[in-house]
Amino acid sequence: MIEKLFRYYFFTAIIFFFFTPVMAAPPYQKHVSNARVDNLDVTQGNDERATITFPLLKGTNINNEGNATTVWFIITDISDKNLARSFKGMGLAYSGLLGQTPPAALSSATWTGNIIDRYPRIPLVGGEWTFNGDLPNPIPSASNPTPFQDPNNDYSPLRSVTIGVPVVVNAIFVKWGDNDFEQLRIDHSCNQLPDNPPNSVCKYVGEAPGDPLLSGQVLEIDTEFPSPSVTFKLHKSWFMNFTPYNIVTDAYPEAPANSRGVPFVPKHAKLGDMAPPLYQSLSPTLNPNNLPGGGPQGGQIGILPYFRPGEDYTPMLNIGYISWNVPQQEVIRFAQEVESLWFAGLINVYKFPPGSKVPFSPIDQSPSLVVNCPVPLTLDIGDFRDDFDRPEEEGFSVCGDTDIDIDELLPPNADLFNGGTISISDNQGNFITVLHIGDEGDVVTALDLLDLALK
Repeated sequence: MIEKLFRYYFFTAIIFFFFTPVMAAPPYQKHVSNARVDNLDVTQGNDERATITFPLLKGTNINNEGNATTVWFIITDISDKNLARSFKGMGLAYSGLLGQTPPAALSSATWTGNIIDRYPRIPLVGGEWTFNGDLPNPIPSASNPTPFQDPNNDYSPLRSVTIGVPVVVNAIFVKWGDNDFEQLRIDHSCNQLPDNPPNSVCKYVGEAPGDPLLSGQVLEIDTEFPSPSVTFKLHKSWFMNFTPYNIVTDAYPEAPANSRGVPFVPKHAKLGDMAPPLYQSLSPTLNPNNLPGGGPQGGQIGILPYFRPGEDYTPMLNIGYISWNVPQQEVIRFAQEVESLWFAGLINVYKFPPGSKVPFSPIDQSPSLVVNCPVPLTLDIGDFRDDFDRPEEEGFSVCGDTDIDIDELLPPNADLFNGGTISISDNQGNFITVLHIGDEGDVVTALDLLDLALK
């Protein structure tokens, strides 16, 4: 009798785990697990702005003269996949391309802490961060509207550092002094959300781009203990039917950095083809053929070259501006669409500055505008569990994600069957392969399926 009861409850638990829908799971994947997302429109409607709050980390910067300064920073991306998933208390996004950053575009840092010597190597919470080189160029502010900005300043958020293994991290300075020009600019014109219609009450750049009070990418900076934090605008972009959301933290050259209220980073000019294209649209004011939207120029939102962090992801992007030669009828959602329309002569794509008429190249070795745009969140077309936020114990496989809605997913399509196995087929129903959910402890989501489809 006891054995029968045990078997009953054991198999009931297994069935419940594998087949119970996860109704409360949010329809997005958060790639930086310690951040809090607010004001997000999960319906993919017209609201193209949200907010994201990161805990601030405290470190020390040692400049070339040996002077030490306390800095407040966040880290969003790292070039090592194991560390991305297991860096406790930080939950970093994996950026494979960061590991290929040219040395001339990097600065250096040191991390001192304890590492558990097992696979994967898991740094303990905490540790001390020390950064080397210049502090960021000052940002135009109310007290210093025209500061000197050194074209040879060697600050870069892209840091080479050893954390058990050599890696590159995206360590973004938020505040590096007590003056208003020694922090990311706060946009006081964005005082309510949702921003619907787009660019109405919380514009991408601000009500008055470059204004020391009415533009910026940050809404709040709080360095008081016990919970120092920074809140960024979170901008919607397109990748097919997925909407990656990005923040903006620094830029090259000087003018767009000052307009956005972020540091001007000369080293970004050394990135070359390690800054893939992000397509933005010209404002309808500059080209009446372009549709209005929530982008930085007042045109449609941007088209990213990826939909989430991974092997081919980098936060560093080379901006090209779309200008329609005929009236734009619908929003572009995919980089390949841009290229098709371009070759068909329906659009042109130009370099910075907007309206320059200088042709843009997606493989330009000397990008004219580079922006640091980490992607901490992706909004999915279906519901799925957040595989970066699921608790995982060593040796335990998290699996059984049965709440995948992929009706609108572009080919290949997929159907869940046999309690933890996914069959992949193309549009005509031709069999391609089978995925076993739970292999290597992974959770398969609609995003994973698209990732497979694009390889």
